[in-house]
Amino acid sequence: MNYPDFETESYFGKYEFTKPYMLSASDCESISTSELIELGGGSLEEFGKVKLDYPSMEGSLQLRTLISKTYEDVGSDQVLILGSPIEGIYLSTQAMLEIGDHAIVLSPAYDALFNMVQALTGNVSRWMLKAEDGAWKLDFEELHRLINSKTKLLILNFPHNPTGFLPRKEDFLKLTAIAKKHGIFIFSDEMYRGLEYNLEFQLPSVADLEMSAITLGGVSKNLGLPGLRFGWLVCKDENIYKKLLNMKSYISMCSPQTLDYLGQMAMKAYPRLVQKNILLINENLKLAQLYFNSKKNQMRFLAPMAGSVALFKLPNGSAEKFCLEMAENHGIVLLPAKFMGIADQYVRMGFGRKNFSLCFAKFVEVLDKVKFD
Repeated sequence: MNYPDFETESYFGKYEFTKPYMLSASDCESISTSELIELGGGSLEEFGKVKLDYPSMEGSLQLRTLISKTYEDVGSDQVLILGSPIEGIYLSTQAMLEIGDHAIVLSPAYDALFNMVQALTGNVSRWMLKAEDGAWKLDFEELHRLINSKTKLLILNFPHNPTGFLPRKEDFLKLTAIAKKHGIFIFSDEMYRGLEYNLEFQLPSVADLEMSAITLGGVSKNLGLPGLRFGWLVCKDENIYKKLLNMKSYISMCSPQTLDYLGQMAMKAYPRLVQKNILLINENLKLAQLYFNSKKNQMRFLAPMAGSVALFKLPNGSAEKFCLEMAENHGIVLLPAKFMGIADQYVRMGFGRKNFSLCFAKFVEVLDKVKFD
């Protein structure tokens, strides 16, 4: 099976660890292992006693129970622990699709959500968000046009990467109702769940709805723990769960015992870490919005509603060329959103890091010297 180039990760692999001004990180500010254990109520002594034997393939009951409590109607036996969140995308697409099946991916989208399906079935459509009146919107007419007799899977991602979009609850329920009506399975990437700036607009997890779905959760983005490589799937369909578990035995078999322990610490610290990161994102967003408002005749910033990333649109020219020049000539790392399947005028910016103000000041310094036609 031939996979397309993973452009986002290849780009970050080149610049993320070699340039000083990271302005497109999708994760939030991280903490140390000792800090995490303290927040989770554990101890380094306790962590040091974790035996490095085989854990169960599903993950420990203790960890799965902690995760299940973050949902309204999920049992511990419906949670599957992953060695890495991206493993969940691979397992789910492999479990749900066969050659010739059609899938629809809400777009723009993280490369893996589209590319894995494309490589597997060769039959995938992008369902593009629309930018209207300074905000992102769902295009339901386009969704109905894309659905056909072979459509088997709808891939969603809320809060959305890279736009920061969050639909109204009535639109979200309308969307899931359409999938249910047509017998379409949903894969819901919920890696940014918890980073809603206003809890009144927080959506229910697809896992809590009575429908055929697999949801992906994790701690890389919302809790700022990407180095933990910890994630999970939730699936209420017993037969599909067994299929996912069987496939996992061929890929990673089980997750490390150390990950299981630290995962428990992460889930116990969940509320405090999420709140810390929301406060940081809001602080950074105010700084960005103030600047972009002063440049609204040149660039359009579509403010996010949730999550740690958003897009701004250049008035002309290639965003990829712009980002390459920023990285190569000024050490500023921004992501060309074309890698995620949108027009080459959009740039992704991240707001979850503590050093955002320093990096953004450098960005402003450079950008103020740029002449846009």
